[in-house]
Amino acid sequence: MTVKSAVSFIDEHHAFAKAMVERGEFASVSAVVAAGIQRLRDEEAERKAILEAVAEEIRRRAEAPDEEFVEHTPGDFARILERMPAARRGDDKGEMSAKRASFPALAARLRREIEGRAQTPSEVLIREDREAGHRVT
Repeated sequence: MTVKSAVSFIDEHHAFAKAMVERGEFASVSAVVAAGIQRLRDEEAERKAILEAVAEEIRRRAEAPDEEFVEHTPGDFARILERMPAARRGDDKGEMSAKRASFPALAARLRREIEGRAQTPSEVLIREDREAGHRVT
């Protein structure tokens, strides 16, 4: 279904979209906008899948018995992504698809997005909760 909607652009954005149409990369300015929206949707879905995988790993570690507690080590998040089901990664071969950004690129983007926010490493939070006698339920 197609919906007509009036959209305003700053001159620079409109000129960019028109140039893409003139070069034949898109059929219309509307197609440029639709592609941009689709890309944002894809990025949001990918970010959500990564954050859910990290949250699952944190929950898994928090629920482990004290004697099985695992400290964070370099490369943990790459291993988390490797364990993600293929459907959540966006492919059916068990690998990140070539058109998706590499993990280091995604991690860099996530770091930029959370830059300046107060952060406490998950292992510190988990340890503090355990010491306080809390358990994840």
